[in-house]
Amino acid sequence: MTRLLVTGGSGLLGSTVARQGAERYNTVTTTYLTRSVDYAGVDCRRVDLTDEAAVAALAKFAPDYVVHCAAMTDVDQCERKPETAERYNVGMAENVAKLAAETDARMIHLSTDAVFDGEEGNYTVENEPDPVNVYGRTKLDAESIVQQVHEEVVIVRTNFYGWNMTSGQSLAEWVLSKLRAGETVPAFEDAYFTPIYTEDLTTYLFELLEKEFNGTLHIPGRERCNKLDFARVIADVFDLDSSLVNPSLISDVDFEAPRGRDLSLSPERTEQLLETAVPTLKRGLEEMRRNENE
Repeated sequence: MTRLLVTGGSGLLGSTVARQGAERYNTVTTTYLTRSVDYAGVDCRRVDLTDEAAVAALAKFAPDYVVHCAAMTDVDQCERKPETAERYNVGMAENVAKLAAETDARMIHLSTDAVFDGEEGNYTVENEPDPVNVYGRTKLDAESIVQQVHEEVVIVRTNFYGWNMTSGQSLAEWVLSKLRAGETVPAFEDAYFTPIYTEDLTTYLFELLEKEFNGTLHIPGRERCNKLDFARVIADVFDLDSSLVNPSLISDVDFEAPRGRDLSLSPERTEQLLETAVPTLKRGLEEMRRNENE
């Protein structure tokens, strides 16, 4: 019997991992904090992951695999509340890693492309991280502490899109809602990334759990694109009016937190390690369209 524990089950990625996990493993438990969830075949529990004792109590489920998706991801909110960001992004990761170590579970810790400064782009795991905001710094600190606490861990840096199972909009969903309302979509032409669909990313996470690999891995989409191209491909795939997508500049926006301009990640090491080919952006979005309303 194989048992999977997923944190952040109400989030964009955690919900996908939990639901797919129920089709793959014997027992799946997922945690949430403020937004309750209920998935078929999944034991959904409210747990404050900043509470070390509450996390330690999850040892009774004896997980074989742990996927830690829970995090404070609002970049500007992290900048406004650095102590809260530290507690959520670093503290939770440490507690979950201790649980994984205690139960001898293989662990995947989800990190981010924001650990880089965005000056170069196409980052490999050999590139030195240099975050420019509180969010990136706390996620980098979490990587370090997780690897100190537990040996059987994979750090996955990525940037993903997909359907939220609860309230809240991902970037792709925001673009779709604007286009479907006939509203213009301002999209940055000077901000680059390598987005991957959550369903595809989850497939790779399960492959990693079942491989004897520990360390850091980048799992991006195949193509580097700017936010403008991303929005236009969404419009094309969903048969919406791409003329509503208008170019804008991230340099013209006064965000509370600084942003890296090119946070694209290289898929080279991923393609060498994993059996499934990294998908193109169009193919991922086509799959997203097929999965709408499921």
